[in-house]
Amino acid sequence: MAKTNDLSELVVNEDFTIDGVISEIYCTEKGIFPKLTLKVTPKKNIVVKTLSFEGYSPVETGDRVSAKIARYDKIKRLNVPWSGYSYHERNFNKEESAIELIIKAEDGSALRIDRSWNYNNFLKKSG
Repeated sequence: MAKTNDLSELVVNEDFTIDGVISEIYCTEKGIFPKLTLKVTPKKNIVVKTLSFEGYSPVETGDRVSAKIARYDKIKRLNVPWSGYSYHERNFNKEESAIELIIKAEDGSALRIDRSWNYNNFLKKSG
């Protein structure tokens, strides 16, 4: 598997049909955090059956979506606080976290794009 320090290289797009939606909201001392749990059927032959999404989306059962998934393992470089981390590509898990959902029309065009509250963490180089 590939090793990189650029998280954006480890974000992949996959297409799914939504089979079920559970919407939850968590309140903490740091704020209010919405979370969706989506039961899905992948378009490709991959093992993903559940997507979690840290944010709001009007996605419904039966919708077709494209999901951006950060697919990596975070590994500490050295056993010292200032050494940082490296990121290694990994295989899909049955449960994955989506950082972006694109709800698609019948013709495949994007109807709406929803991004998780931590989306920007995956666009910058790690350090």
